[in-house]
Amino acid sequence: MQQVALDQAVPDFELPSTGDTIFRLSEQAGKHVVIYFYPKDNTPGCTLEGQNFRDHTDAFTAKDAIIVGVSRDSVRVHEGFKAKQNFPFELLSDKEETACKLFDVIKLKKNYGREYMGIVRSTFLIDKKGLLRQEWRNVKVKTHLEEVLDAVNALEAFFLSEKKIRGGFFSTICHQSPASLACRNLARSYPQFAHKKFTENRLPFLKKHTILWFIF
Repeated sequence: MQQVALDQAVPDFELPSTGDTIFRLSEQAGKHVVIYFYPKDNTPGCTLEGQNFRDHTDAFTAKDAIIVGVSRDSVRVHEGFKAKQNFPFELLSDKEETACKLFDVIKLKKNYGREYMGIVRSTFLIDKKGLLRQEWRNVKVKTHLEEVLDAVNALEAFFLSEKKIRGGFFSTICHQSPASLACRNLARSYPQFAHKKFTENRLPFLKKHTILWFIF
């Protein structure tokens, strides 16, 4: 079965969703899409993860990003979970593991000596053109929200930068952090114009960074 790959188009798929609708990836074109896979509704880790996304939904919306959660729970169970936690985003039911297999998140898991196949907590960031730009596997809930939001901010900055640099001169500083996604994307999109220079900043609060010049 075909599986997703970084910087490649994500194959279209559809899943039943809360709100009595069908979610189709192709219909999300023009928006960044954050898809997070989680093991099960109403469990502590999955509840906390959903709450973290819920509490920062406005920040994602401000960057033209939508959030959807995916598990193997039924739509009926999803509806109860969503209502109880006041999630402002939709939850998708993947009982047949269609998307789970596409994103390769079903793995052998062990719990109290029992082995079983289950969803490994994972998140994927798809850009406005339908390309997979970043993935996080074996997610640690407590620190995950900041990682995803940083990446979304950087991705939207990249799309805005793309508009600005056509037909002119553009330079930017890329810090070695999740935010460097924007600069990496620029360099991949315009390799013939990118000139790198590595420098070391002596200020303790700044890390090593890359300066990229784009000359057109």
